[in-house]
Amino acid sequence: MNNLDAFQEFHEKMNMYLDNALPKEDEQAFLTQIHDDPDCSRMYASEKNFRDLIRNNIQRTHVSPHLIQNIKNKIRVL
Repeated sequence: MNNLDAFQEFHEKMNMYLDNALPKEDEQAFLTQIHDDPDCSRMYASEKNFRDLIRNNIQRTHVSPHLIQNIKNKIRVL
């Protein structure tokens, strides 16, 4: 990647792809870019590994449905 704009665009598309928010018509071009550009491939692999590490090592605390409803009710009041 040669310039900041290209990096920012790639980073935005990568996040959208990993969040399943990248439009289908843009996915193939993104995957081709990862395949063809070693820098993009490394950045993608690094971000994916980081997200996988977090997903596999963070445990969510379970809360009661009552607490969830109370929070929703308070948000509606605001």
